Amino acid sequence: MSTLGDFQSRRMKARIDMDGSKEFIYTYNGSALAIGRTVAAILENYYNEEKNEIEVPSALQKYLNTKVL
Repeated sequence: MSTLGDFQSRRMKARIDMDGSKEFIYTYNGSALAIGRTVAAILENYYNEEKNEIEVPSALQKYLNTKVL
């Protein structure tokens, strides 16, 4: 099992009420995003059929160091 503890829940401010005190929940890897849906949305919206390439969204270009895939 792969767990990140409460790292992601602190960023999301996701808590649970445990006997009157609110505590951050523990999360699994990638539970803050629907990773598969995110990738599918990028492929669906940024695929250029004429050039047979995927244009990387500007917000992700600095992380991938490219403008097209």
